[in-house]
Amino acid sequence: MKRSVNGWLAIGALCVCAVGCGSNDTNNTQHDAGQDAGFDAGTETWTDTVIDSNTDGGLEMSAAVDPSGKAGVAFFRKDNFTADGGPSELFAIVYAHETSPGVWAEETIANAAGDGGTYLTGHYGLALAYDPSGNPAITYMGGGITEAKPGMDGRWHNFATGLSMPSDSVMIRKSGSAWTKTTLGTMSNSFVTTGNSVDDQGVVLGLWSALAYTNDGIAHVVQRDIHYGNDDTASSNSDLEAADVSSGGALSNGAIVASNQTPSNPLIPGAGTYTQMVATGSDLAVSFALSPKSTSAPEAVWFARRTGTTWTRKELSTAQGQAGSGPALAYSPTRGFAIAYFDAQLGDSRLLTSADGTTWDDEPNEVLGVTGLHPGAAFSGETLGVLWSFCRSPIDPDTSCNADTQELRFRTVAIDGTPGPVETVKKTLPNLATLLPTSSGGASFIAIYQDPARGTIASRRTP
Repeated sequence: MKRSVNGWLAIGALCVCAVGCGSNDTNNTQHDAGQDAGFDAGTETWTDTVIDSNTDGGLEMSAAVDPSGKAGVAFFRKDNFTADGGPSELFAIVYAHETSPGVWAEETIANAAGDGGTYLTGHYGLALAYDPSGNPAITYMGGGITEAKPGMDGRWHNFATGLSMPSDSVMIRKSGSAWTKTTLGTMSNSFVTTGNSVDDQGVVLGLWSALAYTNDGIAHVVQRDIHYGNDDTASSNSDLEAADVSSGGALSNGAIVASNQTPSNPLIPGAGTYTQMVATGSDLAVSFALSPKSTSAPEAVWFARRTGTTWTRKELSTAQGQAGSGPALAYSPTRGFAIAYFDAQLGDSRLLTSADGTTWDDEPNEVLGVTGLHPGAAFSGETLGVLWSFCRSPIDPDTSCNADTQELRFRTVAIDGTPGPVETVKKTLPNLATLLPTSSGGASFIAIYQDPARGTIASRRTP
């Protein structure tokens, strides 16, 4: 049954001033006649390429298409080192770009850390986007640790290792062969000063960053500010903040997108998890979840838009999510918006669509078994593609996945909302996944996913 989501909540804008190569693997041609109704014969083919064979990579991946139509992806890779006192987990940022269909060039960004080195001590999301010249840019939580900031101690740390974590909003951009790093914000009032003591105080920001370039070439960043970042109070009172970024890294048009303090009608606790952003010409649209009691456990699905310098927002679903499976946003100038998300309470894959960003339809995408993990959504021309993971059938134990039924699945959705048949991208349960259109147009897509046995994989759909 179709569920409509209507009604906007407006926010007055808060302005500061005038924001390696892979090899081909297996082919898969498998289809489902309906929602788990059995496979039929089809013509679509998914062709796999290994981007990175390290199975500790692919963490919190973000993918984008450059102006020439080629795909790119950025992600964290965990590296284990033996430090004084025992093993220590450190994280590098990896960037890969498809140079031609099925051929990927990969590099580890050597200067991503706050000390100018490669490795970060923690990770809470990153975002990849391309400027109009095709140069990649990545935003993430990096920079200095909280102990280096006035009046702070070591409470913001990696619970697994005990190491202090980075706490700044950072952007790193590539030109030629060099990556240039810019610290966008170090304090809770770096993006915007509200006059509210809770919103303006603290030193931990840059979590779950999102990045987009509007058609005027300006970069825009959205990031989660959790203030002191050490307990449920910090998470509940977090802010989702936005700003424009100049070519030199200066911020402007800073604004609170969502907050538990300002604006106060209504309060939105824990805003800014698994945030994604798209440019809609000169304007912006953002999807995000809430995590009022943590840094990464998603609840609900929210949508926000910036027109001019004014942000508006609305709640689209109250569904509980699952860590690692935040809402996925896509935009088409002709078809509007789509958000794929996982409803953990029902165990369902769901799809929100809107032609205008105001009136939304909430439809089930697949409802059998535990399905909808790691959602992805993308438009390739007029065709909407949806990606999700299927874990098990209802007859399996709740605590296990049936290895014979787990799959990474895909389907197209027509303009009138009619779903196409289910296709199996791979018979595996990935740790993470995302979806992109390709330069081929039509209904051609690339699914990028983290296979626990093979590493980070790109699978290209040929209609």
